[in-house]
Amino acid sequence: MVKIKKENSTLEGWLWEASCKIRGEMDAPKYKDYILPIIFIKRLSDVFDDELDKLAEEYGDRAIADQLVNDDHSLVRFYIPEAARWAEIAIKNTGLGEALTDAVRFIA
Repeated sequence: MVKIKKENSTLEGWLWEASCKIRGEMDAPKYKDYILPIIFIKRLSDVFDDELDKLAEEYGDRAIADQLVNDDHSLVRFYIPEAARWAEIAIKNTGLGEALTDAVRFIA
């Protein structure tokens, strides 16, 4: 029990240190404005991609599956517009705040 608690404490310390390095000079309260939408969009995109992969297996091609989903959003649990998908967000190196806001709006 003591060993597990110590390991959790060590892991927590490493994660905290890593997040501080990633955050850089940005204030911690402001950081959450970025990190929470990023986590949200990444998770939704992963689930959406999994569903597209299943459709691709069924129809034989990812492009066909993507086109079908674009035409009929009911084929998936929820539809993520292309501009709001993780692949699009991940390539942003400027204007991330605006891109995240737009992505969440597109999803909503």
